[in-house]
Amino acid sequence: MAEDTFSVGALYVRQVKDSSFERGPSGAHDQEVELPGFLELCADVNGVPWVVARRKAPGFLADIARKQAEGSSRQAEPTPTPTPTPTAAQSQ
Repeated sequence: MAEDTFSVGALYVRQVKDSSFERGPSGAHDQEVELPGFLELCADVNGVPWVVARRKAPGFLADIARKQAEGSSRQAEPTPTPTPTPTAAQSQ
């Protein structure tokens, strides 16, 4: 039996959006609303996407936004400079 050779590309993330029909002003479910859907971690194997992991997008996008907010608030704060402590030889 011959072995197959596969080429694997770099990992990437793609968003698979979803939609829902919500109740509109007329009372009927005729208003389409776009939802965040899922984020998928993929790798191309011989040009075909292979989903390695899948996670609900709203929670993960909120985690990303929270991390970015932490990073920007840390950049705004001044970085404390360490004060040198004297060694035993310097203090004598």
